[in-house]
Amino acid sequence: LPGKFLFVYDVLIENVGDTFAQLDSRLWKIVNAHGEVEIITGPGVVGKFPALNPGQSFTYQSFCPLDTEWGTMEGHFVFQREDQSTFKAAVKRFVLADVNG
Repeated sequence: LPGKFLFVYDVLIENVGDTFAQLDSRLWKIVNAHGEVEIITGPGVVGKFPALNPGQSFTYQSFCPLDTEWGTMEGHFVFQREDQSTFKAAVKRFVLADVNG
């Protein structure tokens, strides 16, 4: 992508609760170095809807193109329990930057 910086990140989702949960959707708030905000929402992650029993985990890798040399991401995942109730799992802000400097 000409004129873009491509950041790759890994996510580990672990069910630390005591009941089954299936990932339904996600929301990412992406902020570039100029403070410009982009909100990304959608179903699942990387085309998958991991179903996790207590103690199970799911890892995936994705990427974020930015037009600045650094930025941040934060957001949440929405999960559904067997009884159809839902909850949000927050993802704290993390920095997108060249780790090789």
